[in-house]
Amino acid sequence: MMNKELYDKVVAYRISMSVIKSMLKSNIITADEYDEIDTIIACKNGLTSFTIFR
Repeated sequence: MMNKELYDKVVAYRISMSVIKSMLKSNIITADEYDEIDTIIACKNGLTSFTIFR
């Protein structure tokens, strides 16, 4: 079970990434830029690449 703090971090990350994914699908950003933004947003939300919710 996930605690509230982790839940809030995951929700913030997922909301942000949904916008970024739309930008990728619209060809506003490249796949490389998407990956870079993904890493930045994950770090800002305290999530690592090992977090299964990413």
